[in-house]
Amino acid sequence: MEYAIDLLKNSKKSKPRIFFGLAMIVLSLLYIYLKIEDSEPVAIFAWIYSGVFLISGLANILEGFGYSIDKVFGKAYIEINDKEIKIKTDIFIREESISWDNIDKIEYKTNKFLITKKDSTVFTFYLSKFEYAVVQEIKNVVVKMSNNKGVKVRL
Repeated sequence: MEYAIDLLKNSKKSKPRIFFGLAMIVLSLLYIYLKIEDSEPVAIFAWIYSGVFLISGLANILEGFGYSIDKVFGKAYIEINDKEIKIKTDIFIREESISWDNIDKIEYKTNKFLITKKDSTVFTFYLSKFEYAVVQEIKNVVVKMSNNKGVKVRL
């Protein structure tokens, strides 16, 4: 049995967001163009200002088409299989994994799992970020896998 969920979901498509992104790009390019057209020296601040607007416009266009900008920078997921539990709840947090062979017992408290390893250290897996349905799925999978592996579970 294997359970995997991608925590970075695609957003809904949004035409106003695409329009807003295009407007930001046009404004950033227009600003530099007008500076050059007026024969004014373009200061470093103007380049930075336009660059930020350009990048923000591109990000808004990507989000408007339904792509999560977070997927460009990393992954966030939960994977539970016969060998281990892998958890990466945010793109800026490193992955944590626990082998089923190293787990002594699992205890479920409100919105968290307390996973006690055989060396008596405790790993806490928080579920408060997730929707109720996802929490129930995770609980069911952990209980099934624990029973298959002979790990004690206390709900």
